[in-house]
Amino acid sequence: MTGAELHPGGSIGATVPAGSGAAPLASLAIAGSWRLRLAAFARRAADAVEDDLGDGLGGPLLVVVYAFGIAAYFTVLSEPWLPASVAVALAAIVATMILRRRGHAARGLAVFAALAAGVASGSLETRRWAAPRLDHARTVTVTGRVVDLDATVRGGTRLGLAVTRMEGRGLTPETTPRVISATLAPYAAAPRVGDGVTFRARLKPPEGPVLPGGYDFARRAYFEGRGASGYVLGRASPADVGPPSTLDRLLAPIGDLRHTIADRVRASLPGASGAIGAAIMVGEQRAIPDAAAEALRASGLTHIVSISGLHMSLVAGGVIATIRLILAAFPAIALRFPIRKWAAAAAILVTTVYLLLSGNQVAALRSYLMLSVALVAVMLDRPALTMHTIAVSAAAILVVDPSAAMEPSFQMSYLAVIALVASWDLWRLWLERRPPPEREAGLVAHALHGVAMHVQGLAFSSLIAGLATAPVIAGVFFRGAPYSILANMIVLPVTGLLIMPAAVLAALAMPFGLDAWPLWAMGLGIDFMVAVGRWAAALPGGAGLIGAPHPAMMPLGIVAVLWLSVWRSKLRLLGLVPALLATAALFMGPRPDISIGRHGSPVAVRDATGRLHVLATRQDRFDTANWLAAAADSRPPDDPTLAAGWRCDPLGCVFRLAAGSGAPTGADPTARSDGSAASASARQGADDGVSPTTGQPPNQPTAGRPPGEAAVAARDLGEDDLVIAVVRHPRGFDEDCRRAALIVTALIAPDGCRARTTVIDRIDLATSGATTLRFTGPPLRRALGGPAPTAVAPTPAPLDPTAEPGLDPIADPVFGRAAGPPGEGIVGPGPEPGAGSARTGPTVVSTAVGAPVTTEPAAFTPSAAPKSPPIVAGAVEAVAVLEPPIVARPVAITTSLPSPPRPWTPVDPLAAAIRAARGEAASIAAADAAAASATVEAETAAAGPPSAPAVDDW
Repeated sequence: MTGAELHPGGSIGATVPAGSGAAPLASLAIAGSWRLRLAAFARRAADAVEDDLGDGLGGPLLVVVYAFGIAAYFTVLSEPWLPASVAVALAAIVATMILRRRGHAARGLAVFAALAAGVASGSLETRRWAAPRLDHARTVTVTGRVVDLDATVRGGTRLGLAVTRMEGRGLTPETTPRVISATLAPYAAAPRVGDGVTFRARLKPPEGPVLPGGYDFARRAYFEGRGASGYVLGRASPADVGPPSTLDRLLAPIGDLRHTIADRVRASLPGASGAIGAAIMVGEQRAIPDAAAEALRASGLTHIVSISGLHMSLVAGGVIATIRLILAAFPAIALRFPIRKWAAAAAILVTTVYLLLSGNQVAALRSYLMLSVALVAVMLDRPALTMHTIAVSAAAILVVDPSAAMEPSFQMSYLAVIALVASWDLWRLWLERRPPPEREAGLVAHALHGVAMHVQGLAFSSLIAGLATAPVIAGVFFRGAPYSILANMIVLPVTGLLIMPAAVLAALAMPFGLDAWPLWAMGLGIDFMVAVGRWAAALPGGAGLIGAPHPAMMPLGIVAVLWLSVWRSKLRLLGLVPALLATAALFMGPRPDISIGRHGSPVAVRDATGRLHVLATRQDRFDTANWLAAAADSRPPDDPTLAAGWRCDPLGCVFRLAAGSGAPTGADPTARSDGSAASASARQGADDGVSPTTGQPPNQPTAGRPPGEAAVAARDLGEDDLVIAVVRHPRGFDEDCRRAALIVTALIAPDGCRARTTVIDRIDLATSGATTLRFTGPPLRRALGGPAPTAVAPTPAPLDPTAEPGLDPIADPVFGRAAGPPGEGIVGPGPEPGAGSARTGPTVVSTAVGAPVTTEPAAFTPSAAPKSPPIVAGAVEAVAVLEPPIVARPVAITTSLPSPPRPWTPVDPLAAAIRAARGEAASIAAADAAAASATVEAETAAAGPPSAPAVDDW
């Protein structure tokens, strides 16, 4: 038999001659084996899902999916249509209820319904909080009622104001905020909560992220109803704002009491101790000194300062223990009544008062709800802390405030609690294997065993909570806390046994003037905590800076923690996959080569060694600190070495970035192109406006720059050096537009400059926010275009900053050609920014530094994409006679604001209008150029080939 044979026993099997198909059959057998294994795995996974859902995990899982739906709404690139979102969610919920007995189909529908409900909740919440906000920075006169007070670290007072009237030039009802925050100077007397005040203030709209992918402060302000923030000019005067509402009358005494307690604590405990004590008692954290806050942050002790689950639990636990201890002394009561439930009810009452004193902060409110659900479960004879109680509290918060899902405090709180509850079984097994000593062992043995178990419990809980919150800490703060377990093991006993009991006693004794001793004891504990934090932060690697991770790290880490915690069967092991991916993404974060602040300052350049060179002002400390953390740079934002490599004059600043392979970057501009250092006299001459290589005399004016001021000359540059220029005065455009590969300015750059090189100006920043650039290719040379090699070079004319829009004050006198569309004069291959894609969100644009860049959506559609200016490989001698080609490098540009903007995105209407006009002009110019080219081609084709010239024509 050649096709089949009869085996003994009656079975039929295939027989294949050697070398005629054995390998394909073996492959089929292997494939069949894998299919069987996958089918078996799928069956086991389905059984595990059934078992876990049978144990009641369906509710917690749906809450998790609901939270992911909310997160999906806030991370999509464009605003969903509200009617469609609500309709889809309602339809999915109704379908789930109708088909609830259909097994797997019903479960799939339930998951989809929870996801759609999350998206719809986010959309509805955004619509609910829609309110006017300031369009751009203004000086205004504000009148309103004080609703909140908070001391600042510099001794001032931050006011929260409900605005009743705002006066200023150009203000409309659509740009008049209802709630603002403004800071009073230390010399100005602070009003009381509930007072009506009026003052002059410099206000600005809420700010967006300080770097692409960073935390969005504008989103938080939007969902707080805050439409502007700034500082008071002078003092605040009393004003009549009418009678307060009922709610204001109820909340004003509480706010005034909070401020009184905080002032009392800070007066009794000066310095960091008083500021931290006020934060623990009433939630005022702005007065904590930066050094102490950084030490606590690096050591993982910040959670002790913020009123959260730890404080609520300690207060509630203390109340329950005290009441049960007192009532247990009366057997007639203890044996006849449920004193445990009475103690739980009293704990709810006391924690409610604590919540009000905390100012109803988000973290405190979240912890209060979680604790209240647990205490109510105790009163109903149910387990106090389970996945169900956590899910109920989380659902209550997310339904009332969906935007909380995007807040780091919410994420860290619930990730830590979920992980601790899920790991309880492991801790219980650990305890079972270590039984207490026998009764005959004595008191000392029992005491030592109790201390050992307490220390082990602290270490275990710190480890679990630290691992659970690590994705959020690394993704938001760009750091870890390598010694957090050690620091928490040392500090938490002091917190529970000294700091919190003393704080409660001080609050109770304060009305009677007997709070001095409790506050002194609390101060001792706080001083010890700060000392431990500074010690841990000073250990090798104690700062814990890891730099900005890959954007996928944080969602992968959160998924891993939730998957490992919620599932009970072996399905939880699948959570190791996203955990490993998140660990890998931790070290794959973007490292931009150039970073630009939201308003054109600060500007940072990364050299070949990875070191940042930051041009910043005193007002840029916050942005600079975040950039340094994202770069894993431990220098403080006021470190004088940050500005190394930048050279400035009254017109602006420049930085020379050496593009040669292995060459040092950010070098002193007085260094020679061969890498050797210039002489001291040459360095001094450069500071006096003399080129160290050309030997120009002092006070020799350069194009557009007054005598005696520093300038970057073409002959001072290396062959492949890139020049980054920050223009601060309109006269600086004339020269920098011919020298620099990138120009950053808070001014509005002229169109002629934008046609020459990459420009990021006020209009770009107002619509794109903080921007980063990353080099993606080797150095290129961009020809500027110009006259023939034999032409006489015209005298360069300075830029006219008053030129009308549409004119090119640079092109004609300097380069000998009229202004044209951005695509005119292509002499070599170059990338076409955005060709084939339409920008709809925070964007990575591939282009080249030295080529005009725009992030307007119309400019990135295939039909309207302007071609890049000339980019050629190698030098262009014909052009170098007059001006050297700008050395460029291909880059990827990332912006922090989405396009089209979301409702909370800060957008300057004037800047948006100018940006739209630029995009429309570029589209029209490109269309006109294409039409003209087509007309010329048609006329040439109609005329036919040219005839040979006659003899007489020669």
